[in-house]
Amino acid sequence: MKKNYEYEAKCLIEESDYETILKSLSLSNTHIQTNHYLETENNDLKNNNLALRIRLKNKKFELTLKQKIKTGNIENNIDIDFELANYILSTKKIPEELCAVLGLDFNFFDSISTIVTTRTTFDFENIIVELDKSTFNEKTDFEIEIEADNIEIANHKMELLLNKFDINFKKSMPKIARFHLYNQ
Repeated sequence: MKKNYEYEAKCLIEESDYETILKSLSLSNTHIQTNHYLETENNDLKNNNLALRIRLKNKKFELTLKQKIKTGNIENNIDIDFELANYILSTKKIPEELCAVLGLDFNFFDSISTIVTTRTTFDFENIIVELDKSTFNEKTDFEIEIEADNIEIANHKMELLLNKFDINFKKSMPKIARFHLYNQ
């Protein structure tokens, strides 16, 4: 299991801003990732500031438990194979040994929320920027994410990038929160 701390600044942008950034920087480092967020009927994960997802990216699967902390997130990541990902998604059960590793006290869930993101990455001011186009069933939105060693650096780099492209800051909720907002 890999554990890392995630400090990120996020900003929702308009489709026109997304297109402007793509064109002006001639960006082409793009991949598609599919995130399946898992939740219990009683929202046990959300109510405990947790999010559990299976991500498919570049033909590889990863099971991630995110825990919100004051300044960001703690991510616990486990690489899994296709068979295990398929088992979890089809049975809505997580093997008990994985639950033990992640520290979960239950091994079942009731809902799956799927978000498909086209992510383009680029370097700006010596930091990696992620430009996302995400689809939440019928709704699509656009977002900039900047991860850094601390939240102050991420926020500063976001401010510089938004100023460069004359974009107004619009606070962005986590993708899973936007999924639920768009699909009420």
